[in-house]
Amino acid sequence: ANMNRRRAAKNGSNGTYTPDDIAALLKKQKGKCVFCLLHFGDERPEIDHYIPLALGGSNDPSNLRLLHKTCNRMKRAKHPVDFGLRHGLLAW
Repeated sequence: ANMNRRRAAKNGSNGTYTPDDIAALLKKQKGKCVFCLLHFGDERPEIDHYIPLALGGSNDPSNLRLLHKTCNRMKRAKHPVDFGLRHGLLAW
């Protein structure tokens, strides 16, 4: 969380989130990664910015979701549409 706050401030991004926001997100996602749809199990989820901070996304809870570490590493700082198209999650 501290690293994300520093990165957000560096990029001039707005918003902050709390541990309660992350707990609510985990509950909303029903304990599943939104990319692979598998349960986290014992793995600690990583916080992903839907619109990456590097692309002007905010640090607000509405821009966050939880992913497995490997899923988050695949997404990196890609725009969600580009990422979805590349991985067959979206079709035009």
